[in-house]
Amino acid sequence: MELEGVWALTRKTQVGFTLGRFKREGEINSGTGTQALIDFDWAISEKLKLSLSYSQSEPALGETSDSPSDVRSSRISLGWEPFAKWTLTMGAGYSKQTYLARLLEPARDEKITSITPIAISYRFSERFR
Repeated sequence: MELEGVWALTRKTQVGFTLGRFKREGEINSGTGTQALIDFDWAISEKLKLSLSYSQSEPALGETSDSPSDVRSSRISLGWEPFAKWTLTMGAGYSKQTYLARLLEPARDEKITSITPIAISYRFSERFR
């Protein structure tokens, strides 16, 4: 089951969310878990946009024995449209994944940091980006 929503707080800001509860039935990785995501977008100007997001999944989606039991991720990105059809984006993200002890593996945490110094996009049309 999943619930999604988006609210336009002002002409320039909007908040979106997703809440979900799921059940898996498998030989290796079965159980019930939750999933949550929140997004915040702010159009700073006509050509500049700031986006923030946070998500959590317990347990993580997957059917393998090495799936994390908890995943928490956050992301920030800044997009600039210098010309029509062209967008420059930079961003950073952080994720922490928690793994439970398995038969042959100890419990562990993994921390992942990602940085996108610059991404250049060209939109050919509304259908193709």
